[in-house]
Amino acid sequence: MDYGMNGLKDFKNVAKSKKWKILATEHFAVSPLTRKVNATKELLRLRDKGTRVVILNCLAEFVPSVLEQASKLDMIHDWVWILTDGAISEDPKLRYIEGIVGIRFPKDGSGKLYDTVNIEWQAAGGKGVLQSRLGRIFDAVLTISDIVRRMVDKNLTMILPPQGVTMCRSLNTKVIPWVLGQTFINKSSEVRMKGVMASLYFSSTHRSPSSFNSISEIVNYQKDEGWVKVGSIKGIKGVVMEKRRPIVWLNNGLEAPKLASLALKYKKLKVLVFQSQPFIMVKPKSNTSDDTNLEFEGFCIDLLNELKKKLQFEYEIESRDSLGQKLPDGSWDGIIGDLTREKADLGVSTFTISPEREKAVDFTQPYFSLGYKIITKKSYRERGSNLWGFLDPFETTLWLAIVVSSIVVGTVVWIYDRLSPYGYYGRVAQSPKPKEDEYLARNTLCFFNSFWSAAASYLEQGPDGTHPISHSGRATTLAWWFAISIFGATYTANLAAFLTVNKYEHPIKSIDDLANQDRMSYGTAPGQLADMLRSASLPVYEKLWRYIESHNTLESNASYAIEKTRNTENYAFIWDSAVLDYTVQSEPCNTLTIIGRPFGSINYGFALPLKSHYTHNFSVAMLELQQDGFLERMTEKWFRSRSVCGAETEAADAAATEGGTQLGIHDLAGVFVTILGGVICGILILIIEWIVACYRDTLSKDRKAPTTFCRALCQRMQRAWYGILSLCMWRELGRDHEPKPQIRQLVESLPLSSMGEQRKLII
Repeated sequence: MDYGMNGLKDFKNVAKSKKWKILATEHFAVSPLTRKVNATKELLRLRDKGTRVVILNCLAEFVPSVLEQASKLDMIHDWVWILTDGAISEDPKLRYIEGIVGIRFPKDGSGKLYDTVNIEWQAAGGKGVLQSRLGRIFDAVLTISDIVRRMVDKNLTMILPPQGVTMCRSLNTKVIPWVLGQTFINKSSEVRMKGVMASLYFSSTHRSPSSFNSISEIVNYQKDEGWVKVGSIKGIKGVVMEKRRPIVWLNNGLEAPKLASLALKYKKLKVLVFQSQPFIMVKPKSNTSDDTNLEFEGFCIDLLNELKKKLQFEYEIESRDSLGQKLPDGSWDGIIGDLTREKADLGVSTFTISPEREKAVDFTQPYFSLGYKIITKKSYRERGSNLWGFLDPFETTLWLAIVVSSIVVGTVVWIYDRLSPYGYYGRVAQSPKPKEDEYLARNTLCFFNSFWSAAASYLEQGPDGTHPISHSGRATTLAWWFAISIFGATYTANLAAFLTVNKYEHPIKSIDDLANQDRMSYGTAPGQLADMLRSASLPVYEKLWRYIESHNTLESNASYAIEKTRNTENYAFIWDSAVLDYTVQSEPCNTLTIIGRPFGSINYGFALPLKSHYTHNFSVAMLELQQDGFLERMTEKWFRSRSVCGAETEAADAAATEGGTQLGIHDLAGVFVTILGGVICGILILIIEWIVACYRDTLSKDRKAPTTFCRALCQRMQRAWYGILSLCMWRELGRDHEPKPQIRQLVESLPLSSMGEQRKLII
């Protein structure tokens, strides 16, 4: 086995021929004084570059220290560590980790000189049997001596290699080729001799001795057993594994680590983004002009951060001016171009997945499905004047019903005030000795004031404190207030549709209408839509593309095209529906409108270099996020919850579409039912008020107070009738309750039983 720089060079050549990808090569230093190793920085660089298989080529005494540092960095479990021959030792003092794999030469040599050299080795004071590494040194000396002998036999002048060759790692030393170097290599193919570890001979294509039939052991360090042979490498036959001795890996399992699922862990990815609202946006606080220091937010950024947590990678982000277009020479520019040249690991934006792009880059599982839509500036036309237009929101019958309801509510409240023991008038009429302040306020809620209170409430004006104080009257008033709040809100909302000066007009209803007219100009921006129109065979798409080409309306980018649409009359822009939906709901409000139905079907995905090892990881993680509802939550967050113009745009669009619809009684029938419910509720409460008042009369300590509930009820009924009749036959209720003779006669004639002497007391 060849060690050092030559061994590394040979390994790189083998890796290149087998298309293995070497992610990193690191060299760690050994302290000359303490003989200690600090490889933390080198290990971190390996981890950050996504390495999961490590070949450790060093002396055995340094292996435990390197593995201990790797363990602290979480670089052991589910990793694969392979040790070279020099890193493997049977010394029990060296502590290896179970699961490490190594490749070494057999401990016992198979060369014809092995036994002789081994005896001489032990006789010279060597400990134990001759180790394979020392045996290889003997073979190397024998090989070089044979080559030198052959060169001398050919009468070649021996010139030693220049000193600089042995100092190839010095940056200040110029490497001078050895003039006999090529001759030396050519003579090596003539070597045919006995060896210690194996027979020594070379070929023109193999630099290791006995490479045709050499044998290397594949060993595995297992607990309580040490290094165990689990396979071998036999020259041309290749790898032969021991079926009875499986490998125990570093995860303590017999199954090889699934490296693909861990390829992203700790790796730092270079991510390229292209701004497209609301998927990729610069945060408002990002004022720097340096693209590498900008802070981004949006749908894709949240998704990227969630993938980062799930796959445990890091990333650095840079902005680009375009997603990427295919150039005439077949190459790509923009983000796709950087991915094809492997200058980045991931492209994050509104990448439409298309067959043309899939030839250049890999795409993940789609994270957003959508179609194409058309937007245009909202156009206006004058609306004719109408002197009584403010009445249009409601039909005449509804206006009459509202007026009648006001009268009914006012009348009912007035009646409740007269009959309720707790009303302004009722508490005076039904009390034998009313208080001074109650007597003065008896007409606070007269018929006119009651009607005025109902009307003023509808007009949202304060009724000067003329609200009812009885619970029955308040119940009806509460129902009325609820009704007028509905009336007011409905009227205000519908009034906007009738009194708007301008009305929106949508002459285009579909993509076919757009293609078959010549009054409105239209265009799109470079991207998948333009590619589809360019290569489509459908007549409508061909017509659209011919117009865009002939009128030069393929805009530079979507942002510019949207601003152009906002400021240009009779111009339509065709683009991805998700972007246009968000734009219409963003400020400035009510400047753009979507016309027609969506057409086409497209998907957004993240882009990676072609045949990237990470494509599967991202796709699986994205599918899991979709199943968990994460993508739906992001749609709610960035498209629905953050809508600035939602209510305003919906109201305006409704007005534009319908032009206002008069509402009739049938539309607000439930409100009138609510008013009726308030009246009925007031009647029930009025009955309860009478019961409570009569019960309190029986509890009075006044000797003239009624002693039974029935007598109390009869007294209050007489006084209530007296109060009502006095309104009809006498203009004012006297403080002493003394009626005119005709009222006395009328009251005495009422069919009230069980009155007795009580009738005289009441009158």
